[in-house]
Formats: sequence, C-alpha cells, structure tokens
Amino acid sequence: MVVTAQGLTDDPRQWCEWCRSVVRDRAYVLCLRGRATGQVKGGEMSYAHTSVRGMSDEATQGLRALKGREGDRVDTRDALFLGFSLGAQTGAQVVLETPATFPRAVLIEAGNEIWDRKTAPRYHAGGGRRILFACGTEGCWRWAEFSRKRLEKAGVAVKIALGEGGGHAYKDGAVNEALRGAFDWVVEDDVRWQRGEARAAAQ
Repeated sequence: MVVTAQGLTDDPRQWCEWCRSVVRDRAYVLCLRGRATGQVKGGEMSYAHTSVRGMSDEATQGLRALKGREGDRVDTRDALFLGFSLGAQTGAQVVLETPATFPRAVLIEAGNEIWDRKTAPRYHAGGGRRILFACGTEGCWRWAEFSRKRLEKAGVAVKIALGEGGGHAYKDGAVNEALRGAFDWVVEDDVRWQRGEARAAAQ
C-alpha cells in the first residue's frame, strides 16, 4: 500500500499518475488530495496539504474505505508514504506520529528537517524502518545528510537519491531519474513487494 501527497501547486491527478508510474502494478496507490485552496488555470480547483491532522485523518479514512471496498485483495498494514514538497513536509510529521502505519517513507525535496536526537529514536521505536530522501537542491541534500546521521544512529536505514542540479522538482529530469533508480531500495525488505513484482511480470 502506498499513500501519497502532492506539492502545493501540483495537480493531484497528475501527481497520482506519476506515482503510479513509479509503483507500477506492484501495490495499491492511495492519492490524498488535501483541502481546496482556490482556483488555478482552466478553472480547476487547487488543493494542498496544510494540516498534519487533516492529512492523517484523510489517510486513515482513505485506507479504511479502500479496505472496505477491496477486502482481502488489499493489505493496508505497513504502508509506504510518498510525498513531494509541502506534501513531504506535512507527511513527514504524519509518518513520525504513526510509524506503525508508515514504517517506510519517500520524501522528495522536503520532510528532512524534523529528524533529530528525539524524533529519530521515536520513529524507530514505533516501527520506523527506512526513509528515502530524494533531492535536487543543495539545501535539501544538506538537510538529508544531517538527518541521515540521526536516523541511522537510531536504527532507521536511510538512502539519499541525489538528482544533482535537478532543482525543486520530481516529474522530469535528474530528481525523477535518481528517485526511480533508488525506489526499490525502500521496499526491498518487504516480501509483499516482491510478490507484486512477480504478479506484474506474469500479466
């Protein structure tokens, strides 16, 4: 199970499509939308994840609804969180507060500032296992390196996918390539993903 959250100005539908292209057919993807913030071009409503409580509630309700609809076809335990920019910043707080639900996370261009001597051990003690930071800016990379030391000392495995020069982005270019190249690492210790890969290959 993958739960995702887009950045402040991203179209949730395009973000969700990109996430599905990364995950492929190996897992269910639940794309959170956030709250409406106003209008964007073409009259489409924009959405953002501005509240930790709001995101947590939306994720809980979405997972419950998906389980109710799909039954045993979906396993909502030990989900992976994947977020970009504001979605990663808010999502990192959700992941920290619910490590049993999200023992793995992919945080793109944000969400790497909260891990310190107190939060890193708390995440690990609650079940946190792996975090993949994906960065295209120097600021993101420097924070990720700082947080890596804290998290690894606490027992959480960390990997940094550096798309050097890629900027604050995810969809195209260096960050996209670096993340796709590193993504399998974050789920390699979860046998359910290996079964999903086998099913996808057989189809």
